[in-house]
Amino acid sequence: MQEVKASFFECDVPTGDGRCSDKACPCPEVRIPRGGGYLYIEPELVEFRREYPRLADANRAMKERIDRDFASKGVSSYITRFRVVPLLMCEQGARLRKLDLDVASADAKHWWATGLAPLRPTPLLSGRPQSQDSLSEAPSPSLAPGPEPSLNQEHYQRVLRVVLQSEPFRQTFVAAKGHVAAALSAAQNCSAFWKKEFNTQDGYGKGAGFVLVGAMLDNAFFADAPYSGSKLFNGADLRSAKLNRSIWLNMEIEHANFTRANLHEALMLHIWCNGAKFRESDLSGCEFYFVGAEDQTPIDFTNADLTNTTIHLREPLPAIFHGANMSGCRIKLDYNNDFQMKSSKKALDLLLNSLTQEQRSALVGVPGSAVASIGSTDEQSLWARIRKWFSH
Repeated sequence: MQEVKASFFECDVPTGDGRCSDKACPCPEVRIPRGGGYLYIEPELVEFRREYPRLADANRAMKERIDRDFASKGVSSYITRFRVVPLLMCEQGARLRKLDLDVASADAKHWWATGLAPLRPTPLLSGRPQSQDSLSEAPSPSLAPGPEPSLNQEHYQRVLRVVLQSEPFRQTFVAAKGHVAAALSAAQNCSAFWKKEFNTQDGYGKGAGFVLVGAMLDNAFFADAPYSGSKLFNGADLRSAKLNRSIWLNMEIEHANFTRANLHEALMLHIWCNGAKFRESDLSGCEFYFVGAEDQTPIDFTNADLTNTTIHLREPLPAIFHGANMSGCRIKLDYNNDFQMKSSKKALDLLLNSLTQEQRSALVGVPGSAVASIGSTDEQSLWARIRKWFSH
């Protein structure tokens, strides 16, 4: 076993390339080749690892600390995660934190080669610890009070309760193959379930802060009344959640995080999702009908799988498609009057300008960027496509 010198502490190292792991960095978790990147070592981490330089000891000590914290609150069963190692980040993240780039780069190279990090904080260009208030988003906690949650069991059980109550209406909706009247009836009934389970103190009307990382919600029916204003899923954390063939009807999911979630053959109909993240998600075979909002934060599809997905456009929605697989993806313009036609064509231009030439050529029925080649669908033919989705 390699000796851990007093001036270093032991860390794990990825077997392949790394990714930017700084949550305060706006990058799409870019890939960092072996030997590259910048290492950020927080002062709080140094104090903790000074006592536990070996990784196994540090993990055990942190686990015991969290167990004691939960036990003091009367919690005996939980799922959690924590970090006792430095942050590997890209140059953008390192510059935002004003790290000394030369030192942070050298530390990263040494860490990649040896699995050891120096037992001292990364020096900053300002010469003083950086305030979290200077970042647009709080950095990933390592030794913050309380654990960083993976799945909030209370959130999961309450959401699951509504999903189970909604199941008869999902079955009615599916049996009617998306008929408009069935959709409205299902949405109105399910809206009452959400409002009963989550009152204004729980986040109804402003976002409940759901933490549903890794939640098993395949085939779930998420429906709400049109323009209900519940906003419960705005900002929700659904990273790595299992949502295959789930149905989302009249829901607001603005700034929700679906990174690496599985949404194979999901249906999202009349969804407000500005700022939502679908990075590296499986969206193959999905049917999307997004609605615009005043907030024009882009929808992030970085490295997502959009194979054989259909995207309906009526309003311009900024989006990021960096590295996304668009093979067999269909773009449909949905309008039933001249105003909507102009709006949907603007939406198409915006979307096509967000794609690379390779991505555009992978689309079905869209040669180059010729708007006239798209055609159109009115409201009735939109529902015809939805009914086709139900026939899978």
